[in-house]
Amino acid sequence: MIQKTLTIEVVCLFCCLTIVSDILAVSNESLIPLSVRSGTTLFVGGSGPGNYTTIQDAVNAAVDGDTIFVYNRNFYLENILINSSISLIGENNSVTVEAKNRSLPTIRIIHDSVKIQGFHIDYLLGCDNYSWNGIRVENASNITISHGHFDTYETSIYFNNVKNSSIQYTSYTVQTHRGAVVLSASSGNLIQNNYFDNFWGVDLILETNSSDNIVQKNNFTWRCDNQPLAIGLWQAGPGNKILHNNILCLVRSTVYARWFQNYYAWMDSNFYRHIHPFFLPKIIFPACNIDWLPARYPYDLWSPYP
Repeated sequence: MIQKTLTIEVVCLFCCLTIVSDILAVSNESLIPLSVRSGTTLFVGGSGPGNYTTIQDAVNAAVDGDTIFVYNRNFYLENILINSSISLIGENNSVTVEAKNRSLPTIRIIHDSVKIQGFHIDYLLGCDNYSWNGIRVENASNITISHGHFDTYETSIYFNNVKNSSIQYTSYTVQTHRGAVVLSASSGNLIQNNYFDNFWGVDLILETNSSDNIVQKNNFTWRCDNQPLAIGLWQAGPGNKILHNNILCLVRSTVYARWFQNYYAWMDSNFYRHIHPFFLPKIIFPACNIDWLPARYPYDLWSPYP
């Protein structure tokens, strides 16, 4: 009888521990949006067992299909290399990462099907130095970058030979002549619902035969005394489309692109409506194929500010 009672107690204790473990797991999982739950979920910056101290440690432990959920704390000082198909999700879209080595990208992606959401690549907290580069993606496809903020001294996002990827709902407060976002030899990408605020140089550059990219519904602002460019197309390929953007800066292009119904703050639409379309591109910019009937009023587009 004593042995039977002891066996029952052991079984009950095991069941209780299992239930507690399940409750804790559900508690952690509930913080992650359903849309990013796939494979195994690894946690960074939280408390308790199973949490990693650095993002790179979690990335090294992850395999294709895993999700890494990063808790918001002061900031993470590291350079991150992603070489597997994972989702890297920041808590409440507000996790700050600073480059430990500022001569390297803060995040470098060299694998297909990577999702980055909810990260701020900002200036080094507590000093006046800026992170030089944000996210660099090389020879990859199906990359998704969204809900981020960049405050970098050089290029915020650089695509080199990247295909069928997207950058959305991301803001840029940068000081770069090179371009806040640069697409080089990249095709079939979507640049949509972003907010550009570049103090000195070019907001968006398409170069080196980048083709069939769509740039739409972005705010290209201008709050500086100099004359930055919103969009520069330098030896880009065919099929690029620039649609329904608010463009407060100037634009330059050395190649043909499809410009359609953008709002230009520096144009008098009432004047340009009366100019014959054949002559207008030559009057404004000799090499820029700009739409001659722009939107008369700015679009109500996404902005990070209320």
